[in-house]
Amino acid sequence: MANEIKELSKQTSDATLDIQAQVDEIQETASGSVDVIQDISTIVTQVSEIVYTIASAIEEQSIATQEIAQNTANVSQGISEANQQVSQGSSAAREITQSIQEVHLSSEDMNTASSQIKQSAFNLTDLADTLGQRMSRFKV
Repeated sequence: MANEIKELSKQTSDATLDIQAQVDEIQETASGSVDVIQDISTIVTQVSEIVYTIASAIEEQSIATQEIAQNTANVSQGISEANQQVSQGSSAAREITQSIQEVHLSSEDMNTASSQIKQSAFNLTDLADTLGQRMSRFKV
């Protein structure tokens, strides 16, 4: 029996050493897991900061894009107004050109009429001279 007790004692000692080795291995693995979890936690925090930075940049770009769109709309409206004013100016220029042509034609008509009046005045002067000469022959 003493051998059996010795044998059991040895098996118990071996089993205790095995259990201790397994416990040590589990503790090492747990310690490594804690380190990995801390690393993952750090990475998640960094990713969160990056995502926040990206979200802020996207928001700023969105605001800038809205401002660009508004400025583009304002420029487009300004161009439209300028085109309308140019069109109105062009219409006014056409009307002025037409008025100038009408004045030119009227001045040509007046020039022709003036020449005719001048000729008629010369003819009337000649006629008055002739009449004056004939009237001087009669004495009253």
